[in-house]
Amino acid sequence: MTLTASASGVFPIAPTPFLPDGSVDWASTEK
Repeated sequence: MTLTASASGVFPIAPTPFLPDGSVDWASTEK
């Protein structure tokens, strides 16, 4: 999706969970 000057409204952003070592916590994204 490309945002242009005509874009308006609310765009929710899903947070990305990380483990303490900095890698992505893929197991928690399956909930």
